[in-house]
Amino acid sequence: LERMQSRRHPWARISGRLPADAVEQLCLTNVVQQLENLRAHEAVTRGLAEGRLELHGMYFHVGEAQAYLLADGLGAGHDPGGDEEVFNRVAPTAFEEARA
Repeated sequence: LERMQSRRHPWARISGRLPADAVEQLCLTNVVQQLENLRAHEAVTRGLAEGRLELHGMYFHVGEAQAYLLADGLGAGHDPGGDEEVFNRVAPTAFEEARA
């Protein structure tokens, strides 16, 4: 909740739109915060620096049955005070489209 009230951090959002409500905003913010928490661990920091580890954030919107992936810049060595945290829609693969 502190992160949502902070003026230092841009609000996490879904590409092309603002969060639908406070619950969605909290869910997106939680994904970003948990990635920051993971980066605070020495083993994770070392793995990221050595290129042995990647972190990815994902949000699943149940009502839309749609997954969203946090933009690439946040996977390794992201500057928390930098760019916005944007979740991009995960597009279906060719295999999934063929099955539909």
